[in-house]
Amino acid sequence: MNDIKTHQKWIEIIQERKKWPRYTQWSNHEFEIISREIEQLTGVYISRNTIRNVIEKVKTNDPNYNPQTATKNAFANYVGYNNWEKLGSEHKRTFSVSKALLAGLMISAIMLIIVFFILNFDKEKPTKETNNRNFTFKVENPRGTAPHTVKCKYDFSGLNTDDIEIDYRHIGPNGNYLLRKIHDKKGIQTQCFHFPGIYRFNLFINNKEAYDTLIVVYSRDWFIHASEARIQQVIVPEYVHKRGFFSPRRVLFDNILKKNITRNGYLHIPKQEINKIEGLSTNYNISVQNIQDYGIPARNSSLKVRFKNEDIGKRVHCYEALIMLQGENGNIEIKIAEEGCSQYTFLRVGSKVYSGKKNDIRFLEIDFSDFREIGIRSNEKEVSFFTEEKLLYTMQSEQDLGRLIGISLIFKNSPHLDYVELYNEGGDIIYSDYFQN
Repeated sequence: MNDIKTHQKWIEIIQERKKWPRYTQWSNHEFEIISREIEQLTGVYISRNTIRNVIEKVKTNDPNYNPQTATKNAFANYVGYNNWEKLGSEHKRTFSVSKALLAGLMISAIMLIIVFFILNFDKEKPTKETNNRNFTFKVENPRGTAPHTVKCKYDFSGLNTDDIEIDYRHIGPNGNYLLRKIHDKKGIQTQCFHFPGIYRFNLFINNKEAYDTLIVVYSRDWFIHASEARIQQVIVPEYVHKRGFFSPRRVLFDNILKKNITRNGYLHIPKQEINKIEGLSTNYNISVQNIQDYGIPARNSSLKVRFKNEDIGKRVHCYEALIMLQGENGNIEIKIAEEGCSQYTFLRVGSKVYSGKKNDIRFLEIDFSDFREIGIRSNEKEVSFFTEEKLLYTMQSEQDLGRLIGISLIFKNSPHLDYVELYNEGGDIIYSDYFQN
C-alpha cells in the first residue's frame, strides 16, 4: 500500500467535510483545529507541526514518508475508520469508481456551486481574517547555530487592526520579556537568540493566536550555564500571563561556563569558577545542554548518563538531577532527588506527567553521592526509566514527540559527569561523550 496516497485520501476527506480550501493553502489555523479535534476524539495528542509535515510530504509526493503506527491509526480514527489499514483499503476501493460516475459527480458538484453562488451573491461575505487569509507571515530561518538571528517577513496590509504583536515567549539576556508590537503593516522583524535552546513564539492578532512556530538554536558542543535553583520572577505583561504561558528561565551572559574536563576524565565545573559569578547564591543549578538534530525520533531512542553530585562540604537541601530527551513536540524527562525529597521528583512523557507531589514515587529517591547511571528507553508505545539497568518505572504513551533535537541535564550544584550515551532503536550508539582530554 502506498502510504502517501492514503495520507492524501485522509487529507481530502478532511478538506471535504470541513469545506476548507485546497490543502495546499492550509495554515497553522487549520493544523491547530485538526490537532485539537484528534486529541478530543481519540485521546492521542498529535502536534500541529506533525500535521503540517504530513501536508508537506503529500505536496512533494514523498513515497518514503511513514509516520508511527499510533499516529496513523489516530488519523484514521479521526475520519471514522477503525485503523490505518482500513482507511488504506477503502482508499483503493474508492479509486475503482467508474469514469462515468466520476463525471456525473463532477457535473453535480458544478451545478451545486452555481446554485450556492446565486443564493449567496447578495449576502455579506466573511472577512478573510476569520481564516487567516488576509495576511502573510513567514519565518525564513527557524533553525540555526547560536547566536542565531531569526528573520520574520510579514504583510498585514489586509488587516483592519493595529493590535498585532510577536510574543517570543523568551527572556533576553538583559532580563526583558521579548514582546514586539508591530507598527508597520509590511516589513521584516529580526530577533537574535544568543543561547542554544528550543524556543516557540507566537503571532497574536487582536489578542488571538494566529501563528506559532518552533525555533531551534543549535549548540556547537555542550552549552553550560549556572542559574538560581529558585526560578526568578520576571516582569511579564498581565495579558501575557492570562494566555497561560509560563515565563522561561533567564540565562545571563555572565553565568555561562566553559566546558571543563578533569584529569581523570569527568566534566566538572570547579567551585571557584562558579563563585566568580556575581550574585549567584549557594542554591544554584548547573545546566548542561547539547542541542542538535540527532537524526532519530525522540520516541525511538535510549539514553544513558552516569554522574555523581559534587562533594562541596556544605549541606545543600535536596540534591536533584533532571535528565531530558527533547523532541520537537515534547520531552521525555526523569527527575531524581536524594532521600526525603520525592515531592520534587517526576517522570514526563510529552504531556503526561507522573509527579511526586501527587503520587508516592519514592523509588525516585536515589543516593547519587557516588556514581549512578540513569537510563531512558523509549519506543512508540512506552517509555521505561532505569538506574544501573534496574527498572524504576514504565509509562504508557503513544504521543508523537517528533525528532530528537536536544539532550539536557540539570543538576543542583555542579556534578561530576562521567559519560553520555545515546542509542537508536536498533541499539547502535549514535552519539557519545566520555569527556576525555
